[in-house]
Amino acid sequence: MTFAGGLWLVAAVQIALAMTAMVYLVVVRLLRARKAARDESDVRQVRSFVVGLVAGSPADPLVMARLATDLPTTAHVLLEVGDLIRGGDRDRLFAQLDHGGVFAALEARALSARGDARLACVEALALFPGDAANDVLNLLVGDRQLGIRIAAAAGLVTRGGTIVLENLVTGLSHGDQSLSSRGREIIRRIVRDDPRAGVKALDRSDIGATLKGVLLEALGASGNYSLTPVIAPWARHPDAELRSQAVTALGVLRHPQAEKIIAEVLNDPVPL
Repeated sequence: MTFAGGLWLVAAVQIALAMTAMVYLVVVRLLRARKAARDESDVRQVRSFVVGLVAGSPADPLVMARLATDLPTTAHVLLEVGDLIRGGDRDRLFAQLDHGGVFAALEARALSARGDARLACVEALALFPGDAANDVLNLLVGDRQLGIRIAAAAGLVTRGGTIVLENLVTGLSHGDQSLSSRGREIIRRIVRDDPRAGVKALDRSDIGATLKGVLLEALGASGNYSLTPVIAPWARHPDAELRSQAVTALGVLRHPQAEKIIAEVLNDPVPL
C-alpha cells in the first residue's frame, strides 16, 4: 500500500469512528428523551390517581399495586401532594395507601435499598401518620448513610417526635463530613431542647471536626448560659476551625464571662 493510500485509509477509519460516535450520541439522546417522557407520563398518571383518592374515587387494586411497585414515582407524587392536604382528606388518603400495601413497600425499600430512590422513600414514609412510621424513622436515624439519618430525623421533628442525638451522629467517621443546612438545623433543634445531649456528643472521639463545629454552633445558639464553661476550652483547641467555631458560639451565647476568652483569641496567629 502506498503512503497516500495509507493516509486515505486512516482518514476513512476516522470518519467512520466519528459517524459511529455521532449516531451513538443521537441514539442516547433519543432514549433519554423517551425515558423522560415515560417518567413524566407515569408521574401524571400516579398524581391523577392520588388526587382521585382524595376526591373520593374508589381505590383500584391494580393501580394500587402499581404504586407499591414503582416506588420512586409514588414517593415523588406523595411528596408533591402530601403537604397540600390536611385533616380528614389526608388521613383518608394515607389510610387507603397503607391498606393497599404502599406503606409496607416504602418501608421495605427504605430499610434495604440504596441511592436517591431510598431517600425519597424515607421522606414519603414520614408523611404517613401513626406509630408504625415513627418506628421506621427511629430505626433509620441510626442508618449508615448520613443523608438517610438526616431525612429520618427531619421527619421525626416534623411529626413532633423525640430524636436521640447519639443515634443521629453514630457511625460518622473521623474524616470531614459535609452537612446540609437541613442537617444543621435538625441538630440545632435537638441541642436546643436537650443541651446535655449536645455536650455528650461533642466529647465523642468518633466524629469529625465538621460535626463538632456544628455541635458548638448549636450549643451557642441554645442560649443556655451554663454552657459557657463547656464551650470555652474549645476556643483554645489546636484545630483553628474548631477554635473559630467555639469563639463564634461564645459570641452568640452573649454571656459576659465569655468576653475575656474572646478577647484572648484576638491574638490568635491564625487570621480566621
